[in-house]
Amino acid sequence: MRYSISAPAKINLFLDVLSKHENGYHDIKSVMQSVSLSDEITISVEKSLKTEINLSGTNKEIAWNESNLAYKACAMFIDEAGLDGFIFNIHVEKKIPIKAGMGGGSADAAATLKLLNDIFDKPFTNERLCQIGARLGADVAFCIIGGTCLCEGFGDKLTPVTSLANVPLVCAIGSSSISTPEAYEMVDRHYGTDCGAGASIYDFLTSIKAEDLNGICSKLYNKFEGVISSILPEVEHIKDILIKNGAIGALMSGSGPSVFGVFDSEKAQLGAFSALTDAGFDAFLCKTL
Repeated sequence: MRYSISAPAKINLFLDVLSKHENGYHDIKSVMQSVSLSDEITISVEKSLKTEINLSGTNKEIAWNESNLAYKACAMFIDEAGLDGFIFNIHVEKKIPIKAGMGGGSADAAATLKLLNDIFDKPFTNERLCQIGARLGADVAFCIIGGTCLCEGFGDKLTPVTSLANVPLVCAIGSSSISTPEAYEMVDRHYGTDCGAGASIYDFLTSIKAEDLNGICSKLYNKFEGVISSILPEVEHIKDILIKNGAIGALMSGSGPSVFGVFDSEKAQLGAFSALTDAGFDAFLCKTL
């Protein structure tokens, strides 16, 4: 039998970096949001004398081996569930752009854990799956929960908040990027390692609770954007195109280079999508989940 599951991407509606700890991790406050742009994970499991993981995918730029988060998620599930004597064949139909700040690898790992949990008759609760996923990365735990979540601490403390579903989005990707560790180093150099809040998470959550889309868009915030946009000028170019073509808010997601625009109509969404593709950017139509 072959089993399939969608692996939705994520965006950061709000992302503040507060301080750096001696262990190198940063305290953050973020609001993450699942979006409909997604990969597709297919898994088949067969009995065998040995345990084996075979991982494949459609994007040739990605290493489909032991270093991949989906492979690691499968290996971790096998260990935690005490499984032995199975061959796991995992295939990833890749649609989420890579190295774009949209959590594609984390989404694949989360979906792999969720699907394996279903295949083996739910040996783990969602809470336990999140604990397993968090060992692979904070975004993995979020992708297991999905929807709209407040993420605090090192990104490992997750609190679901009022769902912001079915809002039209356009996501676009610049051609240049920097790694997440580099992005944190830039924030540390620019703001210091104990910089405190750059914006009010309370005000942002208040707008979400009120389901006030204009209020939300007026408070979109990403501390990375201010320091990264100077070396990734396409971020501001994409935001400018989105706003000029009807977006009521636009922001870089994560450490970039993806940028999303929020719309209050599909007509404006389609117009902005066309303007971005005409300008030569890779763009994607999606919505919040």
